[in-house]
Amino acid sequence: GVDWLKGQRLVFGFKGKSLEITKSRRETSREGRVVVPARRKSGQLTIIDADLSGESISAMIDSGSQFSIGNHALGALIERQDPTASRSAIPVAMITIAGERFHGRQLNLPFVRLGGLTMGNVPVVFTELPVFKLWDLHDKPTMMLGIDLLTQFHTVALDFGRSAVRFDIA
Repeated sequence: GVDWLKGQRLVFGFKGKSLEITKSRRETSREGRVVVPARRKSGQLTIIDADLSGESISAMIDSGSQFSIGNHALGALIERQDPTASRSAIPVAMITIAGERFHGRQLNLPFVRLGGLTMGNVPVVFTELPVFKLWDLHDKPTMMLGIDLLTQFHTVALDFGRSAVRFDIA
């Protein structure tokens, strides 16, 4: 559904409760603003430069998801880094927009880096949604950044024309 945004920029103004579609434009990082390069995959923007404690991961922007979601490969990476991490996981039940029920476990990641932006204590629900297989990301540690995480910023701009994501720190 985002293919029509090619060449456009989608700007979520969370503080001002606004949504804008504007022309794509070049932006650079500065104090209070981090611009992260991305690439498109199946219409979504994937952040290229992302890692969890130094290990490369894929991070997709999914503004349609209420929660940030991680696949099993990301869960396995966390288990390798901290074998005791799963002890603090909380079972959760969720429903897709189509009414399908699924189960997962929620865990807070200590640190995730997206370009020049480092976030701590990031809540992620781990489950294997069909979209990970569809995007051929089921074997690579991947998380979808949901609206729960995106709303922590003043503004998030998804620039589909320049393949970049801008985070304005609240």
